[in-house]
Amino acid sequence: MRTPRLRAQPRGAVYQAPSPPPAPVGLGSMAVFRSGLLVLTTPLASLAPRLASILTSAARLVNHTLYVHLQPGMSLEGPAQPQSSPVQATFEVLDFITHLYAGADVHRHLDVRILLTNIRTKSTFLPP
Repeated sequence: MRTPRLRAQPRGAVYQAPSPPPAPVGLGSMAVFRSGLLVLTTPLASLAPRLASILTSAARLVNHTLYVHLQPGMSLEGPAQPQSSPVQATFEVLDFITHLYAGADVHRHLDVRILLTNIRTKSTFLPP
């Protein structure tokens, strides 16, 4: 955003800064961010039907890059800081990723990137 240049004003004149661009419809006074992190903790089977509305909500808050971290089944309850854990790359996970990218295609302004740091193939899991 460019900073308006101040010009000398006649004595007694009031300087009026340019008004900010209008907020997107339905946002009210919510801020819009350049990038955001969406952590999905709900089991994938119950997330799939709600995926379109989740992406639409995220697209209202983020206007450039949305990073998505899959952590199905993570508990956010309790006093401990939640820790990321490996997620096995099952057909369900791969299918969900495909659906996520397909659903994100509707929001052309949004660059959706799924973080794969915790997605593991079966061979990369350490034995118990």
